[in-house]
Amino acid sequence: YLLSAMQLGYQLWALPMGLLCVQEPTEMIMHHLAVVLSSTLSGFSYLGFRYFSVYFYGLMELSSIPLAVMNAFKDNPEWIQTHPLLYLLTRAAFSFSFLY
Repeated sequence: YLLSAMQLGYQLWALPMGLLCVQEPTEMIMHHLAVVLSSTLSGFSYLGFRYFSVYFYGLMELSSIPLAVMNAFKDNPEWIQTHPLLYLLTRAAFSFSFLY
């Protein structure tokens, strides 16, 4: 219960900050919403969701690594021109890690 409460608290803070202060991209907002859903299920449900919550938290945070690299590319458009294949692979890695 403690892990889901901490994760939910952080995400409920990060979601409005990302929308209002930082103007995070849509992918990051979707990430926050997915973690809110997962932490709500594992924190308030008694149907066995708590057993797998550590796996889901790790899986969702794993997608943050390629997302951070992808955001670095978006902040530096000249990198996209210089390394188009790396940018494509980063986008594919994020898509795979987020949807899988």
